[in-house]
Amino acid sequence: MSPDDRQDGASREARARAAYLAYELLDGGPVRDLIAHDEGGFADEDQAVPADDDRTALADVEQDAAWFRQQLALLSELGLEVPALTVEPSAGSRPDAGVVPISLDLLERAQGGRSWTDSIAGLRYGTEPHEQVRDQLSRRFTAYGRLEHRFRLIPHDVARQQVRARLTGFLAVRIVAETGEQRDRAPLMRLPRRRGHPATAVPGCTFEVTTNTPGLRVFWSGAYFLTSNYFSAPTSPASSTLQSGTYLFGVDGGAYRTVTWDTSAQVTLPGNPSVHLNF
Repeated sequence: MSPDDRQDGASREARARAAYLAYELLDGGPVRDLIAHDEGGFADEDQAVPADDDRTALADVEQDAAWFRQQLALLSELGLEVPALTVEPSAGSRPDAGVVPISLDLLERAQGGRSWTDSIAGLRYGTEPHEQVRDQLSRRFTAYGRLEHRFRLIPHDVARQQVRARLTGFLAVRIVAETGEQRDRAPLMRLPRRRGHPATAVPGCTFEVTTNTPGLRVFWSGAYFLTSNYFSAPTSPASSTLQSGTYLFGVDGGAYRTVTWDTSAQVTLPGNPSVHLNF
């Protein structure tokens, strides 16, 4: 078997396992009865991938997936569509691939106001009427749309499809990085592999972000569901270490009163030592 054949086989296996894990994460539990294949569907039993192993560090992804599921449930109950940002689609992707659902936390940080997790509690215990919560979120969507021209609302099925497809790609990158030859050369980070587990050594990627404007703070997000995680400061450059995956980056500070994302720059790690943001 040639090196290229081995690499193709590893990529197919990684894609199959990534699709399986994405299903587990987005549907809230193991799916040991389902068999994943490299296109994200389900096929023959000889392609089975165990979903309950701990070879891949998933604590960060588990948190995002939990937020996405809760947010989708809230918006569904209120009859509202899902907030998203348009992004530059990658080469060869489907025409509708250039959209990423965003966390309601980003809207709260941009505008202040009541937490959406408090709204869930209010609905659950009957202390807030549905109409009141729906109106609050609708106004927040409208206000954020005035601040961000790439903002849009998308149907629930489109949001789920986009997160699943993007998360599968993200996880495939991480699986290859954590099981391939690059693992032995990567800097190590102390992180839990799953939420609630003890920290252990996982491979990371040292990375640098530059900007046109000095003195900015940099934030990162997985490129499947836009959240806001502190990276480093100040620019330029800002350096830190991230796990492998595909990411988007944003900044705040100076003229940027809230985190603003450069959605034209999706970065896959390992493979890129730096990115320049147009801020």
